[in-house]
Amino acid sequence: MKEPSVFERIGKLRTVVFEKTGTVTVGEYEVTDIIPVEGTEEEVLQRAASVNYFSSDVLADGLVKSAKQRKLQALPAEKFERVPGKGVQAVINGMKVSVGSYEFLRDAGIPVGVSVKARAVELAKEGKVILFVISGRVFSGIIALYDSPRPEAKEAIMLLKELGILPVLLSGDSEEATKRLADELSVETYVPKVTLEKRISKIKDLQETGHLVGFVQNSPEVSIFGTADISILMGGTSGASTEKSLVIGDDPREIAYVITRARSAEKTFVKKLIGFLSYSK
Repeated sequence: MKEPSVFERIGKLRTVVFEKTGTVTVGEYEVTDIIPVEGTEEEVLQRAASVNYFSSDVLADGLVKSAKQRKLQALPAEKFERVPGKGVQAVINGMKVSVGSYEFLRDAGIPVGVSVKARAVELAKEGKVILFVISGRVFSGIIALYDSPRPEAKEAIMLLKELGILPVLLSGDSEEATKRLADELSVETYVPKVTLEKRISKIKDLQETGHLVGFVQNSPEVSIFGTADISILMGGTSGASTEKSLVIGDDPREIAYVITRARSAEKTFVKKLIGFLSYSK
């Protein structure tokens, strides 16, 4: 039997999972706040950007872009390492510099002042990603970055709900930042601090409810293609649609539009089939 086309399958979706960055957000992080604890704002940013200079994620892009805007030169970094669940680190001028989550500080036993910790919580509640910068055994400061929601995102979520589809938000950001965005978009089901393994596990959990699950991302590097029933790649420039994947433009509202068309086409086919069977009798 011929495998159903993606257009035939997408009409049966009951859950759509969004990989946050670049789908319901613009996908470009901007540095909004730098709070130095040791050194100046420029020194904290320069170290963080230098560690991330050869990294390839959107947070690194935001740090490097901000450093270039301030005309800060990258410091020579070596022994770059990505630490799962924490962030990245490298050696600069003989000193290890770590940039990432609070877990770096906690595991190293480095204290954080009450006022700085309170400020970090405030910034996280504003939906910002908080990066802690450590130089050797010294806490240098925090950097906050923000990825703005797409202007069409809230309407895209509303349209899916009107179709009886459950929207789910997955994010590598903190609980506070993820909740802020989820509340802004009216998404009740969200998962913060996700890793690749957690993404796959969440999709499988949703599939066990008996629903077909679509997974929306803006980069084929986030490899969950094959796990979800249908993978939806936003951007419209990478690859072509297949039996299990669909390529759309930059507007997340297109998802509801395609689902609506697919359901309408299915209803039309069923009506014609019933009419044909009735005539055959």
